[in-house]
Amino acid sequence: MSEEKPKTQFYTLPADYVYDLADKSHEQISILKDMLVDYFSPESNKEGVIPSFVKLLWVNYAMLEIVDGIISEPVSHVNEETGEDEFMIDEKTLLTMQSYMLTRYHTSGELKRLSYSLELN
Repeated sequence: MSEEKPKTQFYTLPADYVYDLADKSHEQISILKDMLVDYFSPESNKEGVIPSFVKLLWVNYAMLEIVDGIISEPVSHVNEETGEDEFMIDEKTLLTMQSYMLTRYHTSGELKRLSYSLELN
């Protein structure tokens, strides 16, 4: 008796959205690297935020790894209703991306509450 593997679900994301995710990750990585240099200095007394910075660095690098894979080996089509290019991704990848985005959102929110901005000025 052979077992059938469950079919993989696929979803689409607008190509512009995927590129925006990559841009946002690159931006946050750049800002976080600069901030870490300041907070690792001997004069800094703000070591308590370093774990949040490191968590965000990891999440942004992990997001880039996924997004770069989507962009470099695209499975895409044009949405007939909107005329926009869309990337097709499997359910596991989508769920992983959602998890990373939630972690990034909540960790950024924690830092904002502590008056640390990750926005370019």
